[in-house]
Amino acid sequence: MRRAIIILTATLSALTIFSLAHGSVDIPLSRLWAVMKNSEADIVTSRILFDCRIPQCLTAIIAGASLSAAGLMLQTTLGNPLAGPSILGISTGASVGVAVVTMLTGTAAATATISGAFVGALSILALIMSLSAAVRSNTMLLIVGIMISSMGSSAVSLLNFWSSAESVKTFAVWGMGTFSNVQLSQLPLFTAVCIIGLSASLLLSKPLNALLLGENYAASSGIDVRRCRFLLLLATGLLTAVVTAYCGPVAFIGLAVPHIARMTLGTSDHRKLLPVSMLCGAVVSLGCGIVCVGFPSLGQLPLNAITPVFGAPIVIYVATRGRR
Repeated sequence: MRRAIIILTATLSALTIFSLAHGSVDIPLSRLWAVMKNSEADIVTSRILFDCRIPQCLTAIIAGASLSAAGLMLQTTLGNPLAGPSILGISTGASVGVAVVTMLTGTAAATATISGAFVGALSILALIMSLSAAVRSNTMLLIVGIMISSMGSSAVSLLNFWSSAESVKTFAVWGMGTFSNVQLSQLPLFTAVCIIGLSASLLLSKPLNALLLGENYAASSGIDVRRCRFLLLLATGLLTAVVTAYCGPVAFIGLAVPHIARMTLGTSDHRKLLPVSMLCGAVVSLGCGIVCVGFPSLGQLPLNAITPVFGAPIVIYVATRGRR
């Protein structure tokens, strides 16, 4: 585990420096270091760094760690290796919130979009939490989440049908995902909510390990299974809601990265898996973010056009390995 953490930390540090220096305007490392020490040394470079690249870099790191932790917790809680953060319909709830804001009010302001997504995601989270008390089977809870997601998709389709072409385009752009929507002033709130969810997930490592051996074993170990599942869903939902609200419905990272952590460590101990998954998710997200802005002549590429190229082969490998 220590070796994996050292390698991932070094990789993340190198990618962070590269993401700050590379873009539509390349910044030499000497000037980058000078501006980091004194923001008034170069006003233009300072604006590029502090208004654009630093928020985008930190957002990618935090979002990747959050989605990876959420995916790992869901896969263990539901007993399904192909479960992802969007499977319970929380991402769809955020999509409905954005659709209502952009298509009914006609506004495309970032603050209004984020607020709509957050309210929509939290509304679905509240519904899932209330239903989890009545639904004891994890399989049935999974089916309920899929049905809620389907109803949300229907609502979005209807709003698309009734809206103007400009509103539909605004919603479609949000659905492509991006790490560049979070401004420096919004970063503290985004970071604080994600840290709360990540801290809660680390505190739930022991119950997650017990759930690996089945709910009966967890109950015999003195764990309140229903309360544990409630807390796991709450932490997962909070992480998914805030990342989707600020970055859009980011695909595959929460689904694929936990499997990379498992294959890297060769263990199912969540005390090791969770930290490594968070680091691995941060590395993958930042790498995808770099690819999105790595071709200045093409403009900024959609995030969800890059993440499936990385995530889909991992999911296919896991599915075929399980079949064998």
